[in-house]
Amino acid sequence: MADKKFANRKLNEQELEGVAGGTYLQSMEVAGFLEKAGYKNMFNDIGGVNFDSMRDALKGLGFESHDKGGLLKDNTYTEISTGKKFSQDELMKTLKEKCTGAAPNWSKIR
Repeated sequence: MADKKFANRKLNEQELEGVAGGTYLQSMEVAGFLEKAGYKNMFNDIGGVNFDSMRDALKGLGFESHDKGGLLKDNTYTEISTGKKFSQDELMKTLKEKCTGAAPNWSKIR
């Protein structure tokens, strides 16, 4: 029955941009990690990534997200203060170092 709730739902322009940008699984990984670190609104009402919230959280941590590269092109990230480019793996390693102990009850670092 829950499936019928969304059966006729159309994605808005912003949601379509999110689906068509970067690799969605990579964005899910980042959003999931940030949620565990205590950031709110990482996911939208239908369980997809809330790209605005994810990008804002990353910006607060000093990174700019480049997740609009298409379905097959990996996401990339830039450290705002230095301009250094990060791959998905490099970003996740850095986030894990910055957010040690990230868990549902872990306090926000911002």
